[in-house]
Amino acid sequence: MYELQREGDINTTVLGLFPTPLYTTVIPNELSVAANFFDKLEHETNKGGKEIDYGTHSKNTYVMNEPECKDLADWILVRVKDFASSILLYDYEDYPFSQTWVTYKEPGLLIHLYQQFFSMVMALKKHQL
Repeated sequence: MYELQREGDINTTVLGLFPTPLYTTVIPNELSVAANFFDKLEHETNKGGKEIDYGTHSKNTYVMNEPECKDLADWILVRVKDFASSILLYDYEDYPFSQTWVTYKEPGLLIHLYQQFFSMVMALKKHQL
C-alpha cells in the first residue's frame, strides 16, 4: 500500500490490489455541494427500454465542465496528476476530463462493470436522493 496524502485529505490510500493500483479518497464536505447540482440535472430517459436494468444518466455528459463543479473538478484533477505522476509514472502536462455524467439507479439496481481503455480515471460515488 502506498501513501499519497495531501494536507487536509481524509482516508486516502492507494491499494495495490490490481495490476494497476487503485486510488481512493474522501471528498471534503465543502466540495460535496456539487451533489446538489447533480440532483438537479435532467435525466436522459429513453434508453430503449434498458432503464430497468441500467438506470439512466444525465442529459449533460460534461457535468464536470459546469461552473458549479469547478472547485470539485480542480480538487480531483490535482489528485489525478499526483497519482499519475507519482504512482503510475505517467508524464503528461495535464489531465483534462473528457466526458462526465451522473448515473441514476433505482434501489436494487447494480453497477455493471465495464472497461474504458481510453480513460485513466473512473469514479463511483454513491449518492442517495
